[in-house]
Amino acid sequence: MPGGIDQSEQFANMSKEDYEAAAGPGRRWVYHAGERADQFAKGVRMENVPRNLARMRYEAGEHAEYAPGAGIGKGTYVSGEAWQASGYGHHMFAISVPHGSLSVPPESQGYKPEDVEFHLHKDTVGALLTHDVGPEHVVHMGRVRSSSMTGHETHQANVIRAGGEVPEHLMSPQLKEHIRYAKERGWDI
Repeated sequence: MPGGIDQSEQFANMSKEDYEAAAGPGRRWVYHAGERADQFAKGVRMENVPRNLARMRYEAGEHAEYAPGAGIGKGTYVSGEAWQASGYGHHMFAISVPHGSLSVPPESQGYKPEDVEFHLHKDTVGALLTHDVGPEHVVHMGRVRSSSMTGHETHQANVIRAGGEVPEHLMSPQLKEHIRYAKERGWDI
């Protein structure tokens, strides 16, 4: 599953429902933005979770302050849609994860502590991926260009930017409007 434009083309030419199903049985897509295109070349590995002062203090039982981009949980922070993660790095990744591998981060435990879906979609913190994920389940979606697209729309935009075609009936109304708006102004989508 590792990829870039080739996989974006595959995903762009399917419906949103088929894209969601492409994550695999018992799995779902989550998104993470990072600074390096090769960040997950060997998959998502808990041994490679970056260390920061807040995380070290939290693990030691000391007072720790959360800051966006510097979470205190042991795991990889992910969101339910690409646009939610886009401010945290220049490269976007779609990660197919088993449903049970996500948890609510420690800094969000005081509000809806068992509701991972709420935090994936409504919370600025997101959810915490707490298990290793093999490289075959990670798709490098390319450099982040827009902070308003879903994962499926991002794949479609990648294909269009690369000169490929996406059937219009598979595009969301939001993506069609984004393309129209960009063309009117002479902007890259």
